[in-house]
Amino acid sequence: MHDDDFKDINLTPALNSQASDSNLSLHHKSARRKSPSLKKKIGICLGVVIILLVGSVGAGWWLLTPANNQPVMLTIKSGASTSQVIDQLVEKGALRNAQIAKLYLKITKFNPNFKPGDYQIAPHQPNIKILLLNLKKTKPDTQRITFYPGATLDHYNSETDKTPPHRQVLKQAGYNDEQINTVFKSRQHQLFRLLPEVTNLEGLIFGDTYEIFTADTAENALKRSFDQYLKFIKQNKLVELYQKQGLTLYQGIILASIVEREVNSAEDRAKVAQVFLKRYRQGTMLGSDVTYQYASRLAGKPNDLYIKSPFNTRQVTGLPPTPIATPGKESLLAVAKPSDTDYLFFVAGDDEKTYFAKTLEEHEQNVKRYCHKKCAVH
Repeated sequence: MHDDDFKDINLTPALNSQASDSNLSLHHKSARRKSPSLKKKIGICLGVVIILLVGSVGAGWWLLTPANNQPVMLTIKSGASTSQVIDQLVEKGALRNAQIAKLYLKITKFNPNFKPGDYQIAPHQPNIKILLLNLKKTKPDTQRITFYPGATLDHYNSETDKTPPHRQVLKQAGYNDEQINTVFKSRQHQLFRLLPEVTNLEGLIFGDTYEIFTADTAENALKRSFDQYLKFIKQNKLVELYQKQGLTLYQGIILASIVEREVNSAEDRAKVAQVFLKRYRQGTMLGSDVTYQYASRLAGKPNDLYIKSPFNTRQVTGLPPTPIATPGKESLLAVAKPSDTDYLFFVAGDDEKTYFAKTLEEHEQNVKRYCHKKCAVH
């Protein structure tokens, strides 16, 4: 074939095809060179996101851990909310952040039911949940308080009678005068619905022993007593029984307080109650020595038989305006169910026995025979 034979052969398509193939190859190579760079960027971004997430979770969990490794003393008061306890834990250094802790409890729906009391939180608690679980399981501190039958609100009955007044009992339990004064003025308990004429709490703190939380308020401490009083009144139907004796509930309690102070022997209380009820119905003076002693104590004076006071039943007729002490269970029941006797007089002898008489003459003989020391102070 001659050279002229190649003149008519068109080589352009072939060349164009080769060029196109070459360009395509270069494009793929370029794409392959750019691809690793994009993956690298995506990987870096994912890594940053993971680090941030882990860091956030870690920081959040760190905020839920104790702030120090020392034992912490915590007092939870009666009625304190979970939020208030969390704030206390942060303040004491047992937790780092209150808002994070509260959010955690809300999300997890973990709601510990805290009881009032004094707690010691051990160090090295790993997280809030374990801390709160341990706190929940801890037995709160309690103490026992005893309100004594025959005791008054604020003063001793005599120089020889050292029955602690209720105020002293509450002070020994850790309450101050301001707290005690406030609770002594309270009339919120349903017990007082039965006692509308009450002017103070004398005789209305039920004599018994109660176990209370050390972190309880004075109001809660007395609430236990009021609960017990109301229960006793209802169980023994005192309202109905006092009505049969011609007394309101409050009048029955007043008379029971006098019986409590007059008689040491439980078996004699029903007899003494019967004597006072007879005098009350007859409209004569009750003639109770313990009432003028109470009146003297209220006035801050030595015993005065002739003291002018509505409490002194040696000088005035009827019942005192309030109880003169806390009546015990036996005295409350004695007024509700007095003995059926003909006695009109009695005297507490020096030997702590009670001597009864049907006539004034017989009574005076009993006084001369059995009451020397006690009756000499009159």
